[in-house]
Amino acid sequence: MSRKDKNIKHHAKQRFKQRLGTTLQKHEHVATVKAIQLNRAEFVRRTSPTRAIFLVAYRGELIQVVYDKRRKLIVTVLPEKGKSKTE
Repeated sequence: MSRKDKNIKHHAKQRFKQRLGTTLQKHEHVATVKAIQLNRAEFVRRTSPTRAIFLVAYRGELIQVVYDKRRKLIVTVLPEKGKSKTE
């Protein structure tokens, strides 16, 4: 795994903790990526040629994540609508 990949995974873990108050476990990351790859997640929109936003199930909730298809990694989780960064 490249240094960039490690940094992306670290960033995603930080954002899960910050925005959802939970730690993204390795098996959850793998399951979320697999759900996206197998079309079990809802496509929301493309943000770049390699990145897109998907709506996925995570611990019983629907959350929006940014997925990098070239690296096959979750880049970040987006904040819930209507919530401020401090909540």
